[in-house]
Amino acid sequence: MAMVDSHNARIDPGILDGDARLARFQHLISLSEAFLAEYERYYTPVNRQRVALFEALEIFTLILHAWTKIKVRELEDIMYVLEHFLLTYKILKLQ
Repeated sequence: MAMVDSHNARIDPGILDGDARLARFQHLISLSEAFLAEYERYYTPVNRQRVALFEALEIFTLILHAWTKIKVRELEDIMYVLEHFLLTYKILKLQ
């Protein structure tokens, strides 16, 4: 996964530290929430649990593809997203 700077529209493929990864994850969540809020304005009701389940399934698919194509760096990034996604949406409590 590449980092996209929304202000300059540049892609930074470098390795991220923990704070940068967390900031990128929080940005992804804010984009998702903004999209869902706007979607809910026009199409109600939206089942947030169902949306979270489909997002989790999509992340699992990305992990599978990274694993089968031996893309270790991408796999690490996607695993980070999955772990934080599950915690954020209280789908799974990881210890």
